[in-house]
Amino acid sequence: YPRLITPHAGEAARLLGEEWRLLEVDRLATARRLTMFGAAIYKGTHPVIAGPELHIVRGGNSVLGMGGSGDVLAGVCGGLAANARRDAQFSFEAVALAATWLQQAAASVCAVGTLPSEVARAIPLVRANLY
Repeated sequence: YPRLITPHAGEAARLLGEEWRLLEVDRLATARRLTMFGAAIYKGTHPVIAGPELHIVRGGNSVLGMGGSGDVLAGVCGGLAANARRDAQFSFEAVALAATWLQQAAASVCAVGTLPSEVARAIPLVRANLY
């Protein structure tokens, strides 16, 4: 069954049964390993999207370091996946790239200390190019 997971280093450590600090030494290798569970967004300052290919999404933003930001990302992934499944070219890798980019773009228009719910509210505006 196809899946998309969105772990940060601590969650990846639990999934892979290793110390998170060791996984952070080579984030690309860790992201590749996470594909045993499906496509993956290995969260961090520069998230790594892992599917058939690896992609690094630049633009780290401290706004996304707040608890709950990963829930926003998972929700965006779910919404995009539900909408995209009608497309014959659908892939979780493409969904992961789009969702990560949207969240990063929304965070970039928010001030430090912004709540994840406020970042979530900025996503449709970014998507509609209203910023």
